[in-house]
Amino acid sequence: QSDNLFIYNTYQQIIAQVEAFYSGVSDLFNHRNEVVLLEMYTELKRNTDEHKQVVTQAIYSDSQEHKLTEQDLSTMLNTVGEVSLSQTLLLRAMQSYLFSEASSRNLASAV
Repeated sequence: QSDNLFIYNTYQQIIAQVEAFYSGVSDLFNHRNEVVLLEMYTELKRNTDEHKQVVTQAIYSDSQEHKLTEQDLSTMLNTVGEVSLSQTLLLRAMQSYLFSEASSRNLASAV
């Protein structure tokens, strides 16, 4: 609901990424082949990390151009960080459910 178009568009990007993330999480439960699951899981994790980096960099690089206040900048960075953390923690929790113990250990060390 911000009057600042940059803030509004950034939050719309975050919302779209969150929707895509949960769609991907839902898709994980539709596969039983561990190789497919591993590929899908790894891609979901990579996309989550990549989105955080891209959005964070855009916020920093565009903050002066779009005249963000310190509060706006802090709020946006905190939102991106919290969304990313919640997604990372959900993926970690899903490891033990989706993968065998050996695969889960290997995945934890690889991701």
